[in-house]
Amino acid sequence: MLQVKKYGYNVYPALWLALAILLVPGCSNGDPASHSWLHGSWELTFNPQKDDADVITFNSDGTVTIATVDGHGVIGKYAVLDQELALTLVSNQKIVDVRFAVSPDHTRLIYENGAYYTKKP
Repeated sequence: MLQVKKYGYNVYPALWLALAILLVPGCSNGDPASHSWLHGSWELTFNPQKDDADVITFNSDGTVTIATVDGHGVIGKYAVLDQELALTLVSNQKIVDVRFAVSPDHTRLIYENGAYYTKKP
């Protein structure tokens, strides 16, 4: 599973989703709908740490869901910034920031440890 940088913000349960939705939209490089190559589900294809696999689903409205193999889910927003993909997620009532490099041909989302995701058919 992804290692995420956790910020010290302890968010009350009633506010966590609203806060996540408000954080990313100003960072977007254009309308999320314009990144159709990203929309859909991406699976962990290579993972040098050999920890849990997960599936990331990107929606055209700028929302993202990560489903873990143990049945848990994490939700948030995403923005495409040139060749970088920025995710702002809510995990355990904390805001987390995750960044991926995007391969030039848009076929891989590459995490900092070398792990990468490819789009599910």
